Amino acid sequence: MDHSRTPGVADHSRTSSALSLPADEMRPDGGFSELDPSLAEGGNIIFDREITLELRRHSSPQEPGMQENILVRIVSIEREGRLHELRVELSSDADLFFHFTSSMDLDSFDKIMRREQKLMCDFDEFPAVLEQTVAACIRDPTRLAVMFVTNDGRARMEFIQNMGYKYVELMALPFIATHEDIVRKHISYRYNRMKAKVILLNDHLHQIKAQVKLKNPSLYQNMEKRGAGRQ
Repeated sequence: MDHSRTPGVADHSRTSSALSLPADEMRPDGGFSELDPSLAEGGNIIFDREITLELRRHSSPQEPGMQENILVRIVSIEREGRLHELRVELSSDADLFFHFTSSMDLDSFDKIMRREQKLMCDFDEFPAVLEQTVAACIRDPTRLAVMFVTNDGRARMEFIQNMGYKYVELMALPFIATHEDIVRKHISYRYNRMKAKVILLNDHLHQIKAQVKLKNPSLYQNMEKRGAGRQ
């Protein structure tokens, strides 16, 4: 899912300014006010990017997996100024019903990340460490993300580095398939958000056409002919 004054130039300058989107319409959400389900509990999205993830069956870990583009969201939830919960959400534009969640509080972090995986950071530092680890999978070809999925909705996402002579696991997160009620909320939000963007763009398109028709009728006619020819 990247822009001496003569009479003619002055006219085009005013037209270009008039046709630009207002600042509020350039917001990423297009002015859409429906609450993002990721923020329902007062969360703050600190990472929201797509990575290439290799999906494998947990029952056949040695079999080649499928490369998928997966959106990774890291959401931090604070209480009284301290990190209370860190949640990672995985979703896909190719499959709207693909949605997994990993959630950690201080106790689960200490058990899974500190004691079991020997991670050398505090819970408050974990969001930055995790963000850097996921981002490295985008910019560094030696960094890999592999997700092993079971038939009962559980999964394990491993962050691996290719050392050239061996693969080293840097970190692993447990995931579970997101409850279907929450998945429906995410799908509804994404659909309504996209619908609002389409309406906004169509309105702006009509504004552009009206202004071009008024100021340059011949250009408008050419635009309409070309548009009809593409249909």
